[in-house]
Parts: sequence; C-alpha cells; structure tokens
Amino acid sequence: MNALWGSTLDLTGPYRLILLGDGYSWDGSHSSRASLTDEIPAGNGYTTGGVAATIAGAVDGSTRQHLLTITPASITPGPITGARYAAIVRWRGGAAAADNLIAVHDMGVEVATVGAFSLPPIILRSPV
Repeated sequence: MNALWGSTLDLTGPYRLILLGDGYSWDGSHSSRASLTDEIPAGNGYTTGGVAATIAGAVDGSTRQHLLTITPASITPGPITGARYAAIVRWRGGAAAADNLIAVHDMGVEVATVGAFSLPPIILRSPV
C-alpha cells in the first residue's frame, strides 16, 4: 500500500497469483517470491509460478481510502486442491528474489474446487 500511495507501484505489471497450501506461514519480513513456501503442485491448469493477475489502484471518493484491487485469472480446467493462500507478486521472469511480494490473501481454510478455480477480486483498503 505504501508503494501505491507513493505512486511507485507499477500497475501495468505483469503480476502473478501464486497458490500456497497450509504449510506457508506469513511473516512481515517476506518481501519477494523467494519467501513463499508450499506452492501447490502444477496441474489441472495451474502452472508453477502461478497465473496472471491484474491490479488497479483508486481512491474511494466517500471514505478517501486508497484501494488496490487484484483480479486473478481463473484456473481452468481445474480441479484445484490444497490452496489456502493467494500470493500476488510483481513478476520479473527471473530469480524468485527479484519478484516483489505485493500481498498474501488468506482464504481461511484450504479450498478445493470441482471445476475451474476462480477468486473474486481481492480489494485492499488503506486505513482511514
């Protein structure tokens, strides 16, 4: 969010959504893809390193909050099993340490799908 407020976050990307299992443990020092563990295995439309995602920044006119909306691509054909966390990284296409970690979304429990895996847009709001 600091990068969004400071206008240093490149909204054009590319960005990727990486699915992680229960074995991942968030730590505030995590800052790159190299910090991520327990990525779900490739298969059924999911590839190692995740799927494309887009992000957009805006300001809510009524609350004056900065908003960061992350929209991941659907993963088809599915099914996807074992995904608990959705990590968003600024993809640079090389070393994992070069890919900036933007956010980690906790879905609360491991999610399993019967068909395609789709997340609604993830909206991050700055404090008021």
